[in-house]
Amino acid sequence: MDRMCLRVGALLCEARELDPSGFQSWVEDRMPFGYDKARRLIAIHLAYRDLPDSVVHNLPRPWQAMYALRRWAGGRLEQAIESGEVGPDTTVKGALELAKKWSSDSKNDDFEIPARYSPADIAAGKLMGM
Repeated sequence: MDRMCLRVGALLCEARELDPSGFQSWVEDRMPFGYDKARRLIAIHLAYRDLPDSVVHNLPRPWQAMYALRRWAGGRLEQAIESGEVGPDTTVKGALELAKKWSSDSKNDDFEIPARYSPADIAAGKLMGM
């Protein structure tokens, strides 16, 4: 299901690029979900499209687990996947525990978001978090 949501997000992103002015009405008229959900699916697609396939393949399946780990989509998450700390079988409970641990660790080691994210990406992420 999660991989399908990433694919739907990619298709919605493409549809929005093809017809920006008619996109919202097309979603409202033709899709089984609303415009807000379409925007969220596009945002998820954009957040994960630059990750290597090996990372995307090993992301936790439950969306709640991905949400708990969202703050660490940069190098920290990739390192956890490479070490086996995070994988497709990571549960929501496990993701929440890791997110809590990583959050407390970051206060001690000044972990920063990788430079590959622009200030606009960071601001968009904060807005999505709210």
